[in-house]
Amino acid sequence: MVDLYGGAPYSGIAPSARTPNVLLYTDPAEGRKHGYIFDGPSDDGTAFYYTGHGPTDDQELKDGNRAIYEHAQAGRSLRLFTAVGFVEGTKTKKQQ
Repeated sequence: MVDLYGGAPYSGIAPSARTPNVLLYTDPAEGRKHGYIFDGPSDDGTAFYYTGHGPTDDQELKDGNRAIYEHAQAGRSLRLFTAVGFVEGTKTKKQQ
């Protein structure tokens, strides 16, 4: 995804410097281990809940969180990628 859209490969929120996108990566099973307990689809499937940067306390409107909040005003698209296993023969997570 980084090759296609830009952004960073090791951040949950990755604003691209090359394209008008903000990349969001989620792995709810892994995230729960680190306190991100709300990430996932709504019961009716019409929304996706994403914790943002910082699993505890109030979210601060800076860095990646600001990029999410201001994406439409900045003419950017949000692109959500969810972990769906591993790239065969590696420990690299596969995202879709």
